[in-house]
Amino acid sequence: MKGQNKMSMELPLSLEAISAIPAGTDRLVLIESGEVFVGVKVFQPGEVFANHFHNGYDEIFMGIEGIVTIWQGRALRVEVGPGSSLACMRGSQHYLINETSEPAKVLYAKVPLVADDTHWVEWSPEDHHHGGA
Repeated sequence: MKGQNKMSMELPLSLEAISAIPAGTDRLVLIESGEVFVGVKVFQPGEVFANHFHNGYDEIFMGIEGIVTIWQGRALRVEVGPGSSLACMRGSQHYLINETSEPAKVLYAKVPLVADDTHWVEWSPEDHHHGGA
């Protein structure tokens, strides 16, 4: 990337470009280095990203458009939309769902990035409401 040095990095896209992700595209990579991954995920209405956790990195979510509901630790329910964010620290289970009728966009960062550190755990909010563990 041009303008890159050890103290700064020029991002490849502007916030305007993030807002105009082409239809049919559900992910956009902004930064992928040995230390961090930053991307944007588009959640269609009803779309779920199943319950999981990471041992090697924290994952941070920031709302761009619409609302994504994040269940953290099977009990904390947080709606992340424009102007709000949530940090899921290492080992913290998290489940994401777009419960609305409109698409939603979320910026997410994995810090520090380690390869393939997603551990899937069977659980959904329906289990929570029915007393399941």
